Amino acid sequence: MLKSVIALTMLVAAASACESALDLIKSAEGFRSCTYVDTTGHKTICYGFNLDASGAKQKIESVGGDWNKIYNDGGCLSESQCTTLLEGEVKNAAASAVSVFGSQCSCIEAVLTDMTYNLGKAGIESFHTFISDIKAHEWSAAASDARDSLWCRQVGNRCTRDTGIIAQGCAAENQ
Repeated sequence: MLKSVIALTMLVAAASACESALDLIKSAEGFRSCTYVDTTGHKTICYGFNLDASGAKQKIESVGGDWNKIYNDGGCLSESQCTTLLEGEVKNAAASAVSVFGSQCSCIEAVLTDMTYNLGKAGIESFHTFISDIKAHEWSAAASDARDSLWCRQVGNRCTRDTGIIAQGCAAENQ
C-alpha cells in the first residue's frame, strides 16, 4: 500500500510539473553567448537564435547588440540580452503553434512551441499526420508519428523528451 501511495504521489508531482516552452527550448538549445555556425550552416547566437532569419538584425539591435560585430566578427551578447531575444521568439513560436494546432493543454502547447521554435512554422506545418493526431487528441499516435520523422533523427534527445510528453497527453494536467 505504501509503495502505491509513493508511486502515485511521484506520478502526480511529475505530471503536474510540466516545463514551460521557454525552459524546454533553453534545455534543448543550450546557451552560447557568442556567434557560432549551427548544424545547418546558419550563423546563430544565444539559445539557437538564427542570425540569417528575416528580422534578425533589428532584433539584435533592439536588445542593444552591435549587428556588424555579432554577424561579421563573432561578437557576443549577455545572457540577459539572449533571454530577451528568446522570450520574443518563444512568443512568436507559441502564436505559430496555436495557429497550426489550435489551443491545447499547457504541457502539449509547451512542446508544440518548442517544436515550432526548432522547425519554424513552415517546417511544423509539413507534419500533416502529426497535426491531425494532435487536433484529435490522439497522443500516442502523434508521438509515434513524430518519432518516425527526420526531425527526430536529427534532434535526438529533444525528440525523445518532446514525444514522451506528447504521449502522456493532457491527462496528467487533469489529475
